[in-house]
Amino acid sequence: MTPLPSTRYRMRHRTGKESAAAQGNRRRRVTITYGGTAADLRDPRTVVPAKTVYGRYRNQLIAYAQWSPQPKVNAEPVRAHLLRLQQEAQLGLPAISSMTGVGFATLQNIVIGKPYRGKPPAQTVLKSTADKLLGFWPTLDRLPGRVPVDATGTRRRVQALMRQGWSMPRIAAQIGSSREALSRMIQRRTVIARIARAVRDVYDELWDVPAPARTAADVRSVNRTKALAVRCGYVTGMAWDDDTIDDPNARPDLGARVSRDQALSEDSDWLMTTQGLTVEQAAERLGVTRDYLDKARSRHQRRPDPAGRRHAPAGRLRGPARSPSPEGRPA
Repeated sequence: MTPLPSTRYRMRHRTGKESAAAQGNRRRRVTITYGGTAADLRDPRTVVPAKTVYGRYRNQLIAYAQWSPQPKVNAEPVRAHLLRLQQEAQLGLPAISSMTGVGFATLQNIVIGKPYRGKPPAQTVLKSTADKLLGFWPTLDRLPGRVPVDATGTRRRVQALMRQGWSMPRIAAQIGSSREALSRMIQRRTVIARIARAVRDVYDELWDVPAPARTAADVRSVNRTKALAVRCGYVTGMAWDDDTIDDPNARPDLGARVSRDQALSEDSDWLMTTQGLTVEQAAERLGVTRDYLDKARSRHQRRPDPAGRRHAPAGRLRGPARSPSPEGRPA
């Protein structure tokens, strides 16, 4: 008895004997599965299958009347914004691509086109891509560590810490650098983002904390640092707000010019009232002795206040009587 052929052989053998019409119908059914409907099965026209996943998805949405192509906008503002990111934020296209999620090839096509194919920069771009790029500007926390940023905020923070008695070697040790390297960096126009972040974090922690002076050498170092800061015109952290310390066009708020006795008296009152400090702690915070603070408070209370005179708000640590440039540097 002759054995029956295998299933694979029977299917292959049967396929070879199918008529041309049957083969056309089978071919049409295969292609219809890429997005066709029941009505398309009865359509005598031949359906050409899409060659990409995007094309198959597009055909499927068109078949179900759900296709809505994304609008395109002018690419010139997007191109100008990308050039600004490259020049001012010092970001390359790979860094912009990784931080925005827009493909590198898309960014390259917007900026320079496809020169290897002889194509100029793109004239239009998808609205979703334009919104994503135009709404992006890097913050300090998102920048790569080696990207240069403006050094104004870093310089002002170091100067404010020096007014509190923190010497340059102590600040450098806090950020993991050397005194020479930090001194060179704050005198430049830009610093790398890693150093700017480190100085910002140290400043946020120590801006109102006096430098420790446990030994005689520490006392000399603190006094020498404060004297240098006053001589160079550095201001304390109280003169800057969080939203102005990084602005190169901002100026410090030094408050009204008042006598030293009035400043110490008002500042000590504010510290003891709002912070709950004792007189000794307030004197230490203000950088004077307890006896000196008591005498200053006593002299200010005995001095008559002129009628109608307005004092600066209590609690602000005032700078020196003269107001030299806050951006001054030691010779």
